[in-house]
Amino acid sequence: MITEKKKLHQIFELGSGILFWLQKLQIMHNLVVHKEKGIFSIEFIHPVFGKMRFETDFKNKLNEFKGVKFLREKNNISLYDLGGIFDPFTNKVLGEHYSTSHYWGALNYYKNITGTEKSNGNIEKSLNFTLRSCNGYLGSEWRDHYDFNVFCLSNTLEVLSESERIQLLRQIKNAKLNNYKVANWMAMRLFISETLHKYNNSLLHTLRIKLIKQKLIKSYICESGLIEDLPSKSASLQYHVYSSTIFARLFDITGDEQYADIALKGSKYILSLISPNGDFNYNSRGAKQIFGYSAGVFLLAWTLTKTGKDKDWVLKKLINLIDFIKSFQKKDGHLPLVLNYLDEKEKNGWYDYHHLTVYNAFASYWLLQSFRTLKNSGLVD
Repeated sequence: MITEKKKLHQIFELGSGILFWLQKLQIMHNLVVHKEKGIFSIEFIHPVFGKMRFETDFKNKLNEFKGVKFLREKNNISLYDLGGIFDPFTNKVLGEHYSTSHYWGALNYYKNITGTEKSNGNIEKSLNFTLRSCNGYLGSEWRDHYDFNVFCLSNTLEVLSESERIQLLRQIKNAKLNNYKVANWMAMRLFISETLHKYNNSLLHTLRIKLIKQKLIKSYICESGLIEDLPSKSASLQYHVYSSTIFARLFDITGDEQYADIALKGSKYILSLISPNGDFNYNSRGAKQIFGYSAGVFLLAWTLTKTGKDKDWVLKKLINLIDFIKSFQKKDGHLPLVLNYLDEKEKNGWYDYHHLTVYNAFASYWLLQSFRTLKNSGLVD
């Protein structure tokens, strides 16, 4: 079991390695502004390019320089992207996506696991950026991922202080949501509603829970345990795993055995597909992407804490999966978005909405949460 515990500890090493890589990409330092004859001189520290200076007349409300946005409100100039994560592949901050929210969540799980913050204000700044983005990110070039961001806020409440939780619940209650009819998005909205119901019981949340839950169980969840993306139209191993993971977390916060049953059946479905080298995400939409693998680690870790007679089998599959993911980790700590040995810059297997920092933040978040789940169950030290 000592060797197995060491293997399981690699989950923490993977998650924290990604987290430290992301820390170097966070916009942390505020700006210095000088104005002369209607021209603003802006100085700031860029996470990639270092100390920068540029001049602008700020005729537009929003200005961008080297992928970083600045906001003018009357005579006040602010660093709009302060706290956000700069993506080195697209050379911009992707506020309409969910890298910063999941980075914030990963920081909180790291702090909970280790008892140390090591963030120098990263938590506060990343939360402030996330809350701004939850109201719509200015200059967005893609649809805002409200559900991912608000789900992350809701899912991380368990490791926050009571005062932090109360403050954040107000934000979650008033946050915007999407309305996509895909299983994992619906499951995230179900989790958000269950969270609000848990802390602030109301008829509205009760009705939402009933409607979403009935729709998912009736139309999206197959007898085999597979959760389809879209009923009879789309089935993806990656998104099946993520949906199952959300149902596992739904059980954790509600104690509803129906959620546990869905998650365990979903886990059993994917366990039967894990190859000897640890791979399972080998076909359908999202194939080979770290999104599915990191969610898969959580699902198997959670299953391990709920399993009796099949414990050794689940543990072996989980260790195989960890070894598989670990073999792709780069020297700087990050994972390729798609787990293959091709040049990342070629973006083989990427879609137009994919970004390196977004999926790495997601992976760090779920890996660290996986380790916390195992630690709380006594399976790791």
